[in-house]
Amino acid sequence: VAAAQGELDSGSFSRVLDIESERLRLENESVGYDEASHFHVRTQFEALSGAPVENERLRAACQRTQSTDESLKRLGEEYAAAEQRAEVLAQRRLELAAILEKLTNVDSHCQAAGTQVDSLRHERDGLLECRGSLQSRQQHLATIAEQATVVAARRRELERDEWLYGQLVEAFSKDGIQALVIESANPEIEDE
Repeated sequence: VAAAQGELDSGSFSRVLDIESERLRLENESVGYDEASHFHVRTQFEALSGAPVENERLRAACQRTQSTDESLKRLGEEYAAAEQRAEVLAQRRLELAAILEKLTNVDSHCQAAGTQVDSLRHERDGLLECRGSLQSRQQHLATIAEQATVVAARRRELERDEWLYGQLVEAFSKDGIQALVIESANPEIEDE
């Protein structure tokens, strides 16, 4: 430090710097160094110093864009499929609405049919009751008819007997004379 301070005090350091500066200037001229061009290149270099980062960002953005394009394509396909499903669902909704309309009418028809069934059941019950009554009456009338057949046969038998006895009374009422006539005239009476 003392030596450096001594050079600064004596001014010899300044001369060394001047010589070194001149040598660098000559060297710069020999290699074709242009300060304006160097400034321009340096400005561009500084401007491009973030280029690798920007390049990486651009590459990532391109990948994201590609991924986004694929996502958009996939979403487009999903949207088309969703539209088709929506059309199918809309058609199905219309079909279900028609079925519901029919079912609404079916309820009123079922209610009317139920009322009619109740009415017919009541009528059937009345007819069954009437049939039972008629069967009972038929059995009674069949019994009466059987009795009437027996009574009619008995009546015919009695009428025949009455006629026969009437004939006999008439035939035997006169001294038996007509008995001989009866024998020859009416063999049936004779047998009786």
